[in-house]
Amino acid sequence: MRSVRVVRAIVLTVALFAMAFAGAGCGDKIAEKAAEKVIEAGSDGAKVDIDTGSGSVSVSGDDGSSSYQFGEDVTIPEDFPDLPLPDDAKATGMIAVESDGTPSFTASFTTSMSMNDLYDRFVEGLEDRGYTVEQKMQFEGDQGDGFNIVASEGDTQVAVFAGAGGGDEGNSFTVGVTPKE
Repeated sequence: MRSVRVVRAIVLTVALFAMAFAGAGCGDKIAEKAAEKVIEAGSDGAKVDIDTGSGSVSVSGDDGSSSYQFGEDVTIPEDFPDLPLPDDAKATGMIAVESDGTPSFTASFTTSMSMNDLYDRFVEGLEDRGYTVEQKMQFEGDQGDGFNIVASEGDTQVAVFAGAGGGDEGNSFTVGVTPKE
């Protein structure tokens, strides 16, 4: 039996083709249903839901579930942890995975906040929330500034990666939340 982990690779590939097919005006619902059936047939029991209108894909099976969102209307799941996100943070991508009852997230954002202010906000904000900052590094370069932060609290680990280059939106950053090993 294929697990949700195996299905994720299939989902991303087929979903991209389905969204491209639908984006070309070839019938959103037809493309969605065809892609869902292909993924489900290769997954041995997983349930798949593709919504090209919202840019989301959801997969659920016996050992967990996954959801993927990209685009302008990305929503943050209710069980996403309380992190020091900037007030103007705009989610541009969200991957939420639940495996054996344990959630993990990877989320991409843009903000107008400067790279130094964003770095300070995450270091101080994570510490204020009880996280221990285990690693932190700022860097400067010809392609722009950025930083990496890794922090943990209890059985949760948070990694933040930021770099200039969010286009007109300012700076971009990605937050990963996983169980601590």
